[in-house]
Amino acid sequence: MYFEGRALPQDYVLGYMWLVLAASAGQPEAPELAVVLSARMTQSQLVEAQELAVIKGGDQLANR
Repeated sequence: MYFEGRALPQDYVLGYMWLVLAASAGQPEAPELAVVLSARMTQSQLVEAQELAVIKGGDQLANR
């Protein structure tokens, strides 16, 4: 929804953050979708999204 701006403002960083969290929770489609959608993002957006995912996901992501 964040990537397409449906019902929410378009925000690639938050969209990618949620995909990282979904992948870490075992959602099987999330990693492939993250690869496809990351092609639309800048390197700084990817870094920001990954940092937010670590903050939001806590130790589970920090240790990966």
